[in-house]
Amino acid sequence: MARPKKQPEPVHVVRRWESSPVIYGPRRCKSFDDVSDNPDHHPPICLTHRGTFVDDHGEPLDPKSIPEYVRQAAKGTNLDIEYHPPKARVLSMEEAMLGAGVPDSEPDPQVRAKRGRPRAGMFA
Repeated sequence: MARPKKQPEPVHVVRRWESSPVIYGPRRCKSFDDVSDNPDHHPPICLTHRGTFVDDHGEPLDPKSIPEYVRQAAKGTNLDIEYHPPKARVLSMEEAMLGAGVPDSEPDPQVRAKRGRPRAGMFA
Protein backbone atom coordinates (compact mmCIF):
# COMPACT_ATOMS: atom_id res chain seq x y z
CA MET A 1 0.00 0.00 0.00
CA ALA A 2 1.35 3.43 -0.95
CA ARG A 3 2.12 5.92 1.78
CA PRO A 4 0.18 9.16 1.70
CA LYS A 5 2.21 12.12 0.51
CA LYS A 6 3.42 14.41 3.23
CA GLN A 7 1.64 17.74 2.96
CA PRO A 8 3.96 20.76 2.79
CA GLU A 9 3.96 22.91 5.90
CA PRO A 10 1.91 26.08 5.39
CA VAL A 11 3.96 29.26 5.13
CA HIS A 12 3.44 31.48 8.17
CA VAL A 13 4.12 35.02 6.91
CA VAL A 14 5.12 37.57 9.53
CA ARG A 15 5.87 40.62 7.39
CA ARG A 16 5.76 41.64 3.73
CA TRP A 17 7.59 44.25 1.64
CA GLU A 18 6.58 45.63 -1.76
CA SER A 19 7.99 48.35 -3.96
CA SER A 20 6.42 50.33 -6.76
CA PRO A 21 7.80 49.81 -10.28
CA VAL A 22 7.41 53.54 -11.02
CA ILE A 23 8.04 56.81 -9.19
CA TYR A 24 5.61 59.72 -9.47
CA GLY A 25 6.25 63.33 -8.65
CA PRO A 26 8.89 66.00 -8.63
CA ARG A 27 11.50 64.14 -6.57
CA ARG A 28 12.89 62.29 -9.57
CA CYS A 29 10.64 63.67 -12.28
CA LYS A 30 10.11 67.10 -13.78
CA SER A 31 6.42 67.34 -12.82
CA PHE A 32 3.73 65.42 -10.98
CA ASP A 33 2.46 64.09 -14.31
CA ASP A 34 5.91 62.76 -15.17
CA VAL A 35 6.64 59.11 -14.33
CA SER A 36 10.02 57.39 -14.10
CA ASP A 37 11.12 53.82 -13.46
CA ASN A 38 12.05 52.94 -9.88
CA PRO A 39 15.68 51.76 -9.85
CA ASP A 40 15.13 50.10 -6.45
CA HIS A 41 12.09 48.04 -7.55
CA HIS A 42 11.92 44.45 -6.32
CA PRO A 43 9.21 41.77 -6.37
CA PRO A 44 7.20 41.26 -3.17
CA ILE A 45 9.28 39.76 -0.33
CA CYS A 46 7.75 37.93 2.64
CA LEU A 47 9.42 37.06 5.96
CA THR A 48 8.37 33.77 7.55
CA HIS A 49 8.16 32.86 11.24
CA ARG A 50 11.39 30.91 10.80
CA GLY A 51 13.29 34.02 9.68
CA THR A 52 13.56 33.03 6.00
CA PHE A 53 12.57 35.15 3.02
CA VAL A 54 10.06 33.76 0.51
CA ASP A 55 8.11 35.05 -2.47
CA ASP A 56 4.29 35.22 -2.71
CA HIS A 57 4.14 31.54 -3.71
CA GLY A 58 6.16 30.36 -0.69
CA GLU A 59 9.33 29.64 -2.66
CA PRO A 60 12.57 30.55 -0.82
CA LEU A 61 14.48 33.56 -2.13
CA ASP A 62 18.23 33.88 -2.54
CA PRO A 63 19.55 35.95 0.42
CA LYS A 64 21.77 37.91 -1.98
CA SER A 65 18.69 39.18 -3.85
CA ILE A 66 17.16 40.74 -0.71
CA PRO A 67 17.70 44.53 -0.50
CA GLU A 68 19.66 45.81 2.48
CA TYR A 69 16.77 47.89 3.88
CA VAL A 70 14.58 44.76 4.01
CA ARG A 71 17.28 42.80 5.87
CA GLN A 72 17.69 45.63 8.38
CA ALA A 73 13.93 45.92 8.95
CA ALA A 74 13.62 42.15 9.34
CA LYS A 75 16.12 42.10 12.21
CA GLY A 76 13.72 43.99 14.47
CA THR A 77 10.60 42.04 13.48
CA ASN A 78 8.75 39.92 16.03
CA LEU A 79 8.51 36.42 14.50
CA ASP A 80 5.61 35.40 16.76
CA ILE A 81 2.99 37.46 14.89
CA GLU A 82 1.02 36.72 11.73
CA TYR A 83 0.68 39.11 8.80
CA HIS A 84 -2.84 39.87 7.59
CA PRO A 85 -3.15 41.92 4.40
CA PRO A 86 -5.34 45.02 4.67
CA LYS A 87 -9.00 44.42 3.92
CA ALA A 88 -10.70 46.41 1.18
CA ARG A 89 -13.53 48.58 2.50
CA VAL A 90 -16.35 50.25 0.61
CA LEU A 91 -17.46 53.55 2.11
CA SER A 92 -19.97 56.15 1.09
CA MET A 93 -18.68 59.68 0.57
CA GLU A 94 -20.31 60.73 3.85
CA GLU A 95 -18.61 57.92 5.81
CA ALA A 96 -15.26 58.72 4.20
CA MET A 97 -15.56 62.43 5.01
CA LEU A 98 -16.51 61.73 8.63
CA GLY A 99 -13.70 59.18 8.92
CA ALA A 100 -11.23 61.78 7.63
CA GLY A 101 -12.33 64.17 10.37
CA VAL A 102 -14.46 66.57 8.30
CA PRO A 103 -17.33 67.80 10.49
CA ASP A 104 -20.86 67.03 9.32
CA SER A 105 -22.41 70.25 7.98
CA GLU A 106 -25.99 69.06 8.57
CA PRO A 107 -26.26 66.49 11.36
CA ASP A 108 -30.09 66.41 11.26
CA PRO A 109 -31.07 63.14 9.46
CA GLN A 110 -34.39 64.56 8.15
CA VAL A 111 -32.65 67.46 6.42
CA ARG A 112 -29.96 65.12 5.06
CA ALA A 113 -32.60 62.74 3.65
CA LYS A 114 -34.25 65.55 1.67
CA ARG A 115 -30.94 66.78 0.28
CA GLY A 116 -30.43 63.87 -2.13
CA ARG A 117 -33.87 63.98 -3.77
CA PRO A 118 -34.61 66.52 -6.53
CA ARG A 119 -37.73 68.65 -6.03
CA ALA A 120 -40.78 68.09 -8.22
CA GLY A 121 -40.58 70.05 -11.45
CA MET A 122 -36.90 70.86 -10.96
CA PHE A 123 -35.85 69.43 -14.33
CA ALA A 124 -39.05 70.14 -16.24
